[in-house]
Amino acid sequence: MEQEKFLSEEKYQETNKKVNNTSKILLTIGIILLVVGVIITITGFVNFNKTRNNMMNSFNNSASNLFDSFNNSINNDDDGEEFVNSMKESATSVTDSSKDSFTSVGLYALGGFVSSAGFVLLIIGGVMAYMAHRREITAYTTQQTMPIKKETINDITPTVADAAGTIAKSVSQGFEEGKKETDDTLNKVD
Repeated sequence: MEQEKFLSEEKYQETNKKVNNTSKILLTIGIILLVVGVIITITGFVNFNKTRNNMMNSFNNSASNLFDSFNNSINNDDDGEEFVNSMKESATSVTDSSKDSFTSVGLYALGGFVSSAGFVLLIIGGVMAYMAHRREITAYTTQQTMPIKKETINDITPTVADAAGTIAKSVSQGFEEGKKETDDTLNKVD
């Protein structure tokens, strides 16, 4: 049974293509989600401002209608029926206009979630794109730094060779002196 090669150029190209395609898909989806999330959040802000303005207008109109109906009920002596009806209308109109403000909160939450998901997908897609092109990046870096490294090695080599030669001479001289001392000691003992 033949053992399968894991480090072949064909396998590399095949895997690299898959990683590259996946990173492009994730980047595209991430950008789309980020843009959609920002649009939803902006819509929430705009909707909230419109709702606030409508609610304030409704409240102001209700307050003036309430005041007018109170004056009319005092002047007409209708037992306050017009005033009570005006109160019911004002409460209903303010309540109806405040319901829209809760949809704005939902839009904020949805926009934040979608934007966050898009941002995470952008990060993952970016890392995968880097991984897919790491070979090219490393080759480029090597091509840029290799002439400098060669020049440095050529400049340092004579100095290092001289230092290594000096060290080797000192070591061999130390061995010779040690051998000489050992021979002298052996001669004295005999």
